[in-house]
Amino acid sequence: MKSKNEKNMMAIVWLHVVSMVLGFAALVAYDAVLIVAAKSKSAEFIQQALNSTAPAGLAGKILVIIGLLAGVHLAGKFGYGATWLVGSYVLMALSMFLGAVVLDPIRKRLLVAAVAGDRQIAEFRLGSVPLIVLYISSLCWAIVIGLMLAKP
Repeated sequence: MKSKNEKNMMAIVWLHVVSMVLGFAALVAYDAVLIVAAKSKSAEFIQQALNSTAPAGLAGKILVIIGLLAGVHLAGKFGYGATWLVGSYVLMALSMFLGAVVLDPIRKRLLVAAVAGDRQIAEFRLGSVPLIVLYISSLCWAIVIGLMLAKP
């Protein structure tokens, strides 16, 4: 029979895993919709796509924060300086940085252009940066998951 402490730790592990997986999925979907919406020339479609996925983006960010807090609590027993944890910290920080500094401003500019109408959308140029960022961010998440599974 497991002790109360072991049960509590298992609950925190599950909270960490579920929060991170759902948060990751929501954020990747949120960013993928941005890329799809930006290819449209319909201001109405862009507004609907971005506004309807905003709750998923917010939920993803909240879930990742919950997962990170649970993960920090769990990491204590491995030592915060363990190589696989430091790698995870760096990759998570990179993914969050790219989302906040690259994708979120593009999302805001696109929504402003959509509100202004189809003429502004016609002038909006997305380029390949958001798609590259989505690939990099997804790769970061996949490596973090690999590190979590392969940890000592």
